[in-house]
Amino acid sequence: MGIARRMFVAVRVPPLPRLHHVAEELRGMGTALRVVPSKNWHLTLKFLGDTTTEQADRVVELLGQIAAATRPVSLRIAGTGVFPHPRRPKVVWAGVEPRDALDGLVAELETGCDLLGFARETRTWQPHLTLAYVKHRPPDELDTLLQRTAMTHFGEIEVRELELVESTLTPDGPVYTTIASAMLQLS
Repeated sequence: MGIARRMFVAVRVPPLPRLHHVAEELRGMGTALRVVPSKNWHLTLKFLGDTTTEQADRVVELLGQIAAATRPVSLRIAGTGVFPHPRRPKVVWAGVEPRDALDGLVAELETGCDLLGFARETRTWQPHLTLAYVKHRPPDELDTLLQRTAMTHFGEIEVRELELVESTLTPDGPVYTTIASAMLQLS
């Protein structure tokens, strides 16, 4: 079957200057937060987990089929928040608008990946861009930053490509490698 590697399907998010500034503020809050480098910014559409080479090949075929029948989508990156709860944050995120712009695409991926043997996601998909992981009690400055940026418009992105990404976990954080990509083609 081949060696399994940790993979997910994503849309890469280019560095946005206003969002980069927020990430730098988060980085300045010390070791309570592990800030995601802008080179790793992405919207996860489907987490696959352990994936064999054979499964990856089938996911690449699926991405090609979905991309061939999908129009590019414009999204706004706006607002900030935390998961799962403001009193016990684990993830600091930037929002994605309109929230439902990628719902059809995610549903197709979920159905296609289910047919390929991947577990269905049990949680409702929440489009977001992870900015930082909260390792332990964050400083009070985090609340101040979140209040100040809750409605901030950081920029727009055009979703034109789906990527199959391998995530290799290292002591310095994950390293993401694009295994394959598929351009959205419907115009």
